[in-house]
Amino acid sequence: SVSAVLPAEGYNDVNTDIIIIGSGFVAGVTARLDADPLIITGVDNGEIEATVPIGLTSGTKTLIIKNPDGAIATLDDAFIVKPVDLEFANSGSSGCAVDSRSSQEAPLLPGLLLAAILLRRAGRVSPRRARQG
Repeated sequence: SVSAVLPAEGYNDVNTDIIIIGSGFVAGVTARLDADPLIITGVDNGEIEATVPIGLTSGTKTLIIKNPDGAIATLDDAFIVKPVDLEFANSGSSGCAVDSRSSQEAPLLPGLLLAAILLRRAGRVSPRRARQG
């Protein structure tokens, strides 16, 4: 089952690292947002670490998780892909553009991801750390 995605949004001009929270995940699991595959970077029973790749079309996406045994779990409205919103800084002929994301919004997404990672580590050791130790 799938219960949450952290963070739940990202821009389509950068890769976005996410944590998928749920249960029953096993090695070999695949994940996608609508038809777009995610890059899986880590898996344990209750979490999948993944990357939403650059270039997805904007909009609200359904998350589809598939275990190697064929079991499928979905989460509607799991992730919002935001378009890059460029505003022209000068209406003249310079063509310079600036990113309109607020300076307050930029640190929020990494902060949420860090909080999720710290919560996870407080409860257990990830499979990757167990292999290294």
